[in-house]
Amino acid sequence: SDMEMRTTNQKSTFSSVWEVQEECWCRCLCYISAMAGIMSADQQSDMEMRTMKDFLNTYNRLSEQCFNACSTDFTTRSVTKTETQCVTYCVDKFLKMTQRISQRLQEYQQLQAESGGAGSS
Repeated sequence: SDMEMRTTNQKSTFSSVWEVQEECWCRCLCYISAMAGIMSADQQSDMEMRTMKDFLNTYNRLSEQCFNACSTDFTTRSVTKTETQCVTYCVDKFLKMTQRISQRLQEYQQLQAESGGAGSS
């Protein structure tokens, strides 16, 4: 039925958002773990707090942007198919953008490490 389809679409949208959150957490934990060996306990705690704040800010911005872009019909209690598709597209686009930026940053850092700062003095 139409109601079952909406519920299924909502679940897939929410699972996509959850995957974003899970991916961010994994990245944060990997970074924190890598830094743990070279930081004091206070520095680690500060780093964890900043990482958590960054994650929450990113998650809130994503939620706000997708809500503002996709929530258009407030006359019904249920989420429409169009809104569900919009949110899915919005989250997917954000993930792809974030992944692409991360990839480019890693490439840049790798080039800087390979050059060894030869051009700077």
